[in-house]
Amino acid sequence: MKNKKIILGLILSALIILSLVGMIYSHQTKMDNQTKEDILLVKERVAPDLMAIPGVVGVGIQKGQIAVYVKEATDEILSAIPLTIEGYSVIVIESGEFVVTQTY
Repeated sequence: MKNKKIILGLILSALIILSLVGMIYSHQTKMDNQTKEDILLVKERVAPDLMAIPGVVGVGIQKGQIAVYVKEATDEILSAIPLTIEGYSVIVIESGEFVVTQTY
């Protein structure tokens, strides 16, 4: 009898956790769609200013953050790039230069 209560309690706990995860995922997906549109607009708006910084070779979006690709992450470049832009975190990725290897 005691084992049945434990098993029933574990099953009930698992169902509660799964339903909470489902609710969070559903809410997050709706937010992600809006956030993706918003961050894309912000990135497009600020990309020309970021690309004007010597050493910046690209601007993108990565994991909900504005990604700034730099040839070399020097102190001078890092100090010129803001930590956040319009509420979005900015990450700096040392990528070297981008080289086109094939065109279509």
